[in-house]
Amino acid sequence: MAAVLILLGLVVACGGGDDGDSSAGRPPGTPEITVLQAVIGEPVPILVNINHVPEGKRVDYQNAPPTSGQHWPTPAGCGFYSESLPDERVVHNMEHGNVVLSYNFTNPAQITELRQALDDVDQFEEWGVARPYNRIPDGEVALSAWGRVHTMAGVYPGEIELFFEAFAGELGPERITC
Repeated sequence: MAAVLILLGLVVACGGGDDGDSSAGRPPGTPEITVLQAVIGEPVPILVNINHVPEGKRVDYQNAPPTSGQHWPTPAGCGFYSESLPDERVVHNMEHGNVVLSYNFTNPAQITELRQALDDVDQFEEWGVARPYNRIPDGEVALSAWGRVHTMAGVYPGEIELFFEAFAGELGPERITC
């Protein structure tokens, strides 16, 4: 966490002023990102086909967890789930600008720690979905937003809060709270 804050401070301090053209150096159609978005999470290519598929139809995603692509017509409601949610459902959430937190914990103490961390995230109630997910290594957490992912080997409340602050309601072609 300290390293993230130091890096954020350096980016802000060395970021320079406005040169008048904020799109300079970016390919056409590339969204401008904030300083905070530049320091947390890895970009993942956004899939071209983002259409709805029939409820129950499986989609073969390139990444686990996915961050874009075809999805079911109905998103999940925001909240903390103890039962797994299909990728096809939560990709729809990310299309709405929601953050999806996937966790693979077998230790109940880790789940309690994660719930407590999310209680401190202001945006979670309106913009967040947390679900168990066995397609990531045991003990890991993956935070996903439209075209962005951040993984952690455990619960790091500061990183969770930063990811939500950077991406909740900011990415995805539609911006709809749960």
